[in-house]
Amino acid sequence: VASFVGACLTGVFAKDGGLLYGGGLRLLGVEVLAAAATAVYATFVTATIFFVLSRFMRMRVHEHDESIGLDNACHGEMAYGMSGATSISPFEHTKGTFKSAGVAQGSVASVTESGNEDCADLEAQSTSCSSDRA
Repeated sequence: VASFVGACLTGVFAKDGGLLYGGGLRLLGVEVLAAAATAVYATFVTATIFFVLSRFMRMRVHEHDESIGLDNACHGEMAYGMSGATSISPFEHTKGTFKSAGVAQGSVASVTESGNEDCADLEAQSTSCSSDRA
């Protein structure tokens, strides 16, 4: 949106031929037409890429992964601490088919290991949780 507006406003504020500098509507029309053509082209190319990729791969995550949250499903951690998030340990949803490479700070497992829910907050990790783990 911002690039479209910026391109169109070039036709308004350009010193040579801009609407505010006595150039009339010609440059503004050319800029609007160019911006619209660019938007149509980008839409067409994006839709084509999406269509081709959708023939070879799934374009949406599994419903189960989406329901538990993608940060938890993909990385084994909560994005925003524990507020309103489903409380499962990393890779619990895979029934143990993957081995965790370790527990990332801020993940659910780091909360359960320390027994302190404040550890889910990144700011709290640097102060109160470091003493809990020692």
